[in-house]
Amino acid sequence: MPKMSSATQTRPVPGHLLRTLACSTALRTAVLILVFSAAAVLESRSLQSLTDPSVWLQMRTGTWILAHHALPHSGLFSRFDTLSWTDPNWGAQVILALLYRLSGLHAIPVAQMIFRTLAAIGTFLLAGGRRGRFWLAVVLSIWAQAAMLHASQSQLLNVVMFSVELWLLYASREEGRQNLRWWVPFLVLLWANLDWHFVFGLGVLLLFVAAMLLEQVWQGTRLAESNGATIRSGQPALVAAASCVASLLNPYSYHSCVVAWQNWFIKTEPRFAPEMRSMNFRQPEHYLVMLLAMVAFLAIGRQRARDLFQVILLAVCTVLGFAIQHEAWTIVVAAVAILGDSLAPAGVRLDEPSRDPKPALWALAGMILVVLGASASQIPSNEKLLEVTARKLPVRACDFIRQNHLPNPLFNEESWGDFLTWYLPEYPVSMDGRFELYGEEQLKLYSDVTTGKLPPSGSPMLASASTILLSKDSGLVQGPEMFPDPEQVFQSNYPGFRKVYSDDLAVIWTNQP
Repeated sequence: MPKMSSATQTRPVPGHLLRTLACSTALRTAVLILVFSAAAVLESRSLQSLTDPSVWLQMRTGTWILAHHALPHSGLFSRFDTLSWTDPNWGAQVILALLYRLSGLHAIPVAQMIFRTLAAIGTFLLAGGRRGRFWLAVVLSIWAQAAMLHASQSQLLNVVMFSVELWLLYASREEGRQNLRWWVPFLVLLWANLDWHFVFGLGVLLLFVAAMLLEQVWQGTRLAESNGATIRSGQPALVAAASCVASLLNPYSYHSCVVAWQNWFIKTEPRFAPEMRSMNFRQPEHYLVMLLAMVAFLAIGRQRARDLFQVILLAVCTVLGFAIQHEAWTIVVAAVAILGDSLAPAGVRLDEPSRDPKPALWALAGMILVVLGASASQIPSNEKLLEVTARKLPVRACDFIRQNHLPNPLFNEESWGDFLTWYLPEYPVSMDGRFELYGEEQLKLYSDVTTGKLPPSGSPMLASASTILLSKDSGLVQGPEMFPDPEQVFQSNYPGFRKVYSDDLAVIWTNQP
């Protein structure tokens, strides 16, 4: 037989080529740049954060805090300014306001880009991207980002904080890394001064400690066998106690926890806060969340030894996320953590570290910053940003009110209240998204009046208003439109008022001569 050439002898088989390509540093770097920056680049093009009303109230409050060097304790920017108000999100608001001082309205999409990038990195690391599970982590991070495609800045901030907490808790269960738990109280301290969802993070920590103690009692589970000495030492209980104390080290102390309770359990009309209602599966992201939860439950079921913490964590997050769709991010983060812990490739140790050198990581970070900087530089001017905002928020109607000096007091559409606090600061709003400020009684009264269940005189806010700014979808607008002469019907309900402005979003009435 003729001898095979050396080229033929050394030609790799296709499977070897694929493995070589998968391990290529250049390919992995390119994939990470794409995974970590794609959602941020998309935000720089779509600018969807500008149409989120809540972000405008956040920026308005942060600007007020910087200007007055104080924290709010009453209903600022509202006609209910004598009511007490706790603002547990003051830290995030100040950060946004500082960005506004540096870059104007660009601060809103830039902040969204930063949080999206951090959320992508957080889910990648939580899925085990630095522990020998690169491609699994990439898939899970992409999945998580798709499931949170329309997440707000507040939600993304909490995704980042929750991802860090779960990473610390999971990593601390590995041999020799138990002291990582002592970082959790510092994380809770930071979180408690950024957003009221720190209460959820604190609850998860308590679940973690309770699960460890129960498994120690039961004996024979994987966690109890590996960490029995740590449990007996009482370290987790001390960490939990320190975290509870840290959660109170904020300007409002335990009142921040009260706000969390009010936001979760206050009774509101579905049209006021549809995101606080149960998941309706009318958006593709809802199905991605559901599928992610199902796969995570399947991964837990395939484990030989049940991990009690994972079972309780996923169950709690699933109940919360499906009951309140605004909290669906909890399902996403918990499922990613569980899948990253359960679906390790064969032959890879749980604690096997990545061998990427630190210079390569710094280079990766630099390239991501370049991509983000280039994308941020393409964000249009403030005037163009207002045009984007005007697609869903009443920019033109507010300009009309300001230019024509329409009189106070103002009665406004609830869903626009947050935006009005920023764009019409001289007009205190009658209602906005701070449901914990107004309480169930005022929310019900506002709902009954705007849906026609009560006459206009039934609401002091409406009866005393001199300018009315409502959405064309409001019941106060659509009701009269059902009659042949809507203007006459409106005059009978609001004597002395006349319609002075109308566009495809808003209607304005005033009693100004």
